[in-house]
Amino acid sequence: MERLRLSDGLLEQVAAYAAEAVSAVSASDLSTPTPCAQWDLLSLLLHVHRSLGFLIASLEHGSRPGPGPVGPARSRQIAGRLDGDAGEVIAAALLHRTERLVRVHDTIRAGRGPAYVPVGDRLMPRELVAASGAVEIAVHAWDVATSCGRVLPIPDAPATELLDLSAPLVDAVRRHGLFDPPVPVIANRRPSDRLVALLGRDPR
Repeated sequence: MERLRLSDGLLEQVAAYAAEAVSAVSASDLSTPTPCAQWDLLSLLLHVHRSLGFLIASLEHGSRPGPGPVGPARSRQIAGRLDGDAGEVIAAALLHRTERLVRVHDTIRAGRGPAYVPVGDRLMPRELVAASGAVEIAVHAWDVATSCGRVLPIPDAPATELLDLSAPLVDAVRRHGLFDPPVPVIANRRPSDRLVALLGRDPR
Protein backbone atom coordinates (compact mmCIF):
# COMPACT_ATOMS: atom_id res chain seq x y z
CA MET A 1 0.00 0.00 0.00
CA GLU A 2 2.90 2.40 0.61
CA ARG A 3 3.54 2.62 -3.13
CA LEU A 4 -0.08 3.31 -4.01
CA ARG A 5 -0.40 6.42 -6.16
CA LEU A 6 -3.36 7.67 -8.13
CA SER A 7 -2.69 8.58 -11.74
CA ASP A 8 -2.59 12.24 -12.67
CA GLY A 9 -6.11 13.46 -13.31
CA LEU A 10 -7.99 10.51 -11.80
CA LEU A 11 -9.78 12.55 -9.15
CA GLU A 12 -10.56 15.23 -11.72
CA GLN A 13 -12.16 12.60 -13.97
CA VAL A 14 -14.16 11.21 -11.05
CA ALA A 15 -15.25 14.73 -10.09
CA ALA A 16 -16.38 15.45 -13.67
CA TYR A 17 -18.35 12.21 -13.74
CA ALA A 18 -20.00 13.06 -10.42
CA ALA A 19 -20.91 16.50 -11.78
CA GLU A 20 -22.63 14.90 -14.76
CA ALA A 21 -24.39 12.35 -12.54
CA VAL A 22 -25.95 14.93 -10.23
CA SER A 23 -26.69 17.51 -12.94
CA ALA A 24 -30.22 16.20 -13.53
CA VAL A 25 -31.25 15.78 -9.88
CA SER A 26 -34.40 17.69 -8.94
CA ALA A 27 -36.69 17.83 -5.91
CA SER A 28 -39.06 15.30 -7.50
CA ASP A 29 -36.26 12.70 -7.58
CA LEU A 30 -35.34 12.83 -3.90
CA SER A 31 -37.78 10.16 -2.72
CA THR A 32 -36.84 7.64 -5.42
CA PRO A 33 -35.17 4.36 -4.38
CA THR A 34 -31.49 3.82 -5.13
CA PRO A 35 -29.23 0.80 -5.71
CA CYS A 36 -28.32 1.26 -2.01
CA ALA A 37 -31.33 -0.56 -0.60
CA GLN A 38 -31.37 1.31 2.72
CA TRP A 39 -31.40 4.82 1.17
CA ASP A 40 -33.62 6.92 -1.03
CA LEU A 41 -31.88 9.45 -3.27
CA LEU A 42 -32.00 12.25 -0.70
CA SER A 43 -30.36 10.06 1.96
CA LEU A 44 -27.73 8.93 -0.55
CA LEU A 45 -26.84 12.48 -1.58
CA LEU A 46 -26.52 13.54 2.05
CA HIS A 47 -24.39 10.47 2.80
CA VAL A 48 -22.00 11.30 -0.06
CA HIS A 49 -21.82 14.94 1.06
CA ARG A 50 -20.92 13.92 4.62
CA SER A 51 -18.46 11.28 3.42
CA LEU A 52 -16.69 13.89 1.29
CA GLY A 53 -16.42 16.17 4.32
CA PHE A 54 -14.77 13.49 6.44
CA LEU A 55 -12.52 12.45 3.54
CA ILE A 56 -11.29 16.02 3.07
CA ALA A 57 -10.70 16.38 6.83
CA SER A 58 -8.77 13.10 6.88
CA LEU A 59 -6.53 14.14 4.01
CA GLU A 60 -5.87 17.56 5.48
CA HIS A 61 -5.08 16.63 9.06
CA GLY A 62 -6.59 13.28 9.94
CA SER A 63 -9.93 12.63 11.59
CA ARG A 64 -11.85 10.01 13.39
CA PRO A 65 -14.75 8.30 11.60
CA GLY A 66 -17.81 10.51 11.47
CA PRO A 67 -21.36 9.69 12.51
CA GLY A 68 -23.33 7.07 10.63
CA PRO A 69 -25.66 7.63 7.67
CA VAL A 70 -28.46 10.18 7.88
CA GLY A 71 -31.79 8.39 8.31
CA PRO A 72 -34.87 9.17 6.18
CA ALA A 73 -36.57 11.29 8.86
CA ARG A 74 -33.48 13.42 9.43
CA SER A 75 -32.98 13.71 5.66
CA ARG A 76 -36.45 15.20 5.28
CA GLN A 77 -35.80 17.66 8.10
CA ILE A 78 -32.65 18.85 6.37
CA ALA A 79 -34.35 19.14 2.96
CA GLY A 80 -37.27 21.01 4.48
CA ARG A 81 -34.97 23.76 5.75
CA LEU A 82 -33.43 24.41 2.33
CA ASP A 83 -34.54 27.31 0.17
CA GLY A 84 -35.38 26.60 -3.47
CA ASP A 85 -35.08 23.19 -5.12
CA ALA A 86 -33.62 20.90 -2.46
CA GLY A 87 -32.20 18.57 -5.11
CA GLU A 88 -30.29 21.36 -6.79
CA VAL A 89 -29.04 22.77 -3.47
CA ILE A 90 -27.75 19.42 -2.21
CA ALA A 91 -26.20 18.54 -5.58
CA ALA A 92 -24.41 21.92 -5.67
CA ALA A 93 -23.07 21.39 -2.14
CA LEU A 94 -21.85 17.91 -3.10
CA LEU A 95 -20.04 19.27 -6.16
CA HIS A 96 -18.40 21.99 -4.07
CA ARG A 97 -16.91 19.34 -1.79
CA THR A 98 -15.86 17.18 -4.75
CA GLU A 99 -13.96 20.11 -6.25
CA ARG A 100 -12.39 20.88 -2.88
CA LEU A 101 -11.24 17.27 -2.60
CA VAL A 102 -9.42 17.61 -5.92
CA ARG A 103 -7.66 20.77 -4.70
CA VAL A 104 -6.66 19.14 -1.40
CA HIS A 105 -5.27 16.12 -3.24
CA ASP A 106 -3.31 18.36 -5.62
CA THR A 107 -1.69 19.97 -2.58
CA ILE A 108 -0.75 16.55 -1.23
CA ARG A 109 0.77 15.51 -4.54
CA ALA A 110 2.87 18.66 -4.51
CA GLY A 111 4.64 17.19 -1.49
CA ARG A 112 3.08 19.25 1.27
CA GLY A 113 1.93 17.53 4.44
CA PRO A 114 2.71 14.11 5.96
CA ALA A 115 2.46 10.92 3.92
CA TYR A 116 0.31 9.27 6.65
CA VAL A 117 -2.76 10.56 8.46
CA PRO A 118 -4.71 9.18 11.43
CA VAL A 119 -8.04 7.64 10.48
CA GLY A 120 -9.79 6.20 13.49
CA ASP A 121 -7.10 4.52 15.56
CA ARG A 122 -4.79 3.77 12.64
CA LEU A 123 -2.23 5.63 10.55
CA MET A 124 -3.02 5.26 6.85
CA PRO A 125 -1.21 6.44 3.71
CA ARG A 126 -2.87 9.56 2.37
CA GLU A 127 -2.99 8.09 -1.14
CA LEU A 128 -4.89 5.08 0.18
CA VAL A 129 -7.43 7.40 1.82
CA ALA A 130 -7.73 9.34 -1.46
CA ALA A 131 -8.15 6.11 -3.43
CA SER A 132 -10.97 4.89 -1.21
CA GLY A 133 -12.64 8.26 -1.64
CA ALA A 134 -12.34 8.11 -5.43
CA VAL A 135 -13.97 4.67 -5.49
CA GLU A 136 -16.81 5.77 -3.23
CA ILE A 137 -17.51 8.97 -5.18
CA ALA A 138 -17.55 7.23 -8.55
CA VAL A 139 -19.79 4.34 -7.52
CA HIS A 140 -22.22 6.53 -5.60
CA ALA A 141 -22.35 8.93 -8.57
CA TRP A 142 -23.37 5.91 -10.65
CA ASP A 143 -26.04 5.21 -8.02
CA VAL A 144 -27.34 8.77 -8.36
CA ALA A 145 -27.58 8.62 -12.14
CA THR A 146 -29.25 5.21 -12.04
CA SER A 147 -31.76 6.43 -9.45
CA CYS A 148 -32.73 9.25 -11.82
CA GLY A 149 -33.35 6.75 -14.63
CA ARG A 150 -30.20 7.60 -16.55
CA VAL A 151 -27.76 5.19 -18.21
CA LEU A 152 -24.44 6.84 -17.37
CA PRO A 153 -21.51 4.40 -17.21
CA ILE A 154 -18.34 5.47 -15.43
CA PRO A 155 -15.89 6.34 -18.26
CA ASP A 156 -13.53 3.52 -19.19
CA ALA A 157 -10.22 5.12 -18.13
CA PRO A 158 -11.13 6.01 -14.53
CA ALA A 159 -13.27 2.87 -14.15
CA THR A 160 -10.32 0.67 -15.15
CA GLU A 161 -8.00 2.34 -12.65
CA LEU A 162 -10.64 2.25 -9.93
CA LEU A 163 -11.07 -1.48 -10.53
CA ASP A 164 -7.36 -1.96 -9.89
CA LEU A 165 -7.52 0.20 -6.78
CA SER A 166 -10.65 -1.56 -5.49
CA ALA A 167 -9.05 -4.97 -5.11
CA PRO A 168 -7.15 -4.10 -1.90
CA LEU A 169 -9.80 -1.63 -0.72
CA VAL A 170 -13.02 -3.53 -1.15
CA ASP A 171 -12.84 -5.64 2.00
CA ALA A 172 -12.10 -2.59 4.14
CA VAL A 173 -14.95 -0.47 2.77
CA ARG A 174 -17.35 -3.40 2.97
CA ARG A 175 -16.48 -3.89 6.64
CA HIS A 176 -17.74 -0.35 7.20
CA GLY A 177 -21.06 -1.18 5.55
CA LEU A 178 -20.53 1.01 2.49
CA PHE A 179 -21.16 -1.64 -0.15
CA ASP A 180 -22.94 -4.95 -0.60
CA PRO A 181 -21.33 -8.27 -1.64
CA PRO A 182 -20.21 -8.52 -5.30
CA VAL A 183 -22.73 -9.26 -8.05
CA PRO A 184 -21.60 -11.86 -10.64
CA VAL A 185 -20.86 -10.30 -14.03
CA ILE A 186 -19.19 -11.69 -17.14
CA ALA A 187 -15.53 -10.76 -17.53
CA ASN A 188 -15.87 -8.98 -20.86
CA ARG A 189 -18.33 -6.37 -19.62
CA ARG A 190 -17.14 -2.78 -19.74
CA PRO A 191 -15.03 -1.53 -16.78
CA SER A 192 -17.92 0.48 -15.33
CA ASP A 193 -20.12 -2.63 -15.16
CA ARG A 194 -17.39 -4.69 -13.51
CA LEU A 195 -16.63 -1.97 -10.97
CA VAL A 196 -20.21 -1.44 -9.83
CA ALA A 197 -20.78 -5.22 -9.77
CA LEU A 198 -17.69 -5.66 -7.56
CA LEU A 199 -19.28 -3.20 -5.16
CA GLY A 200 -22.67 -4.87 -5.01
CA ARG A 201 -24.58 -3.24 -7.88
CA ASP A 202 -26.31 -5.01 -10.75
CA PRO A 203 -25.14 -3.14 -13.87
CA ARG A 204 -28.20 -4.36 -15.77
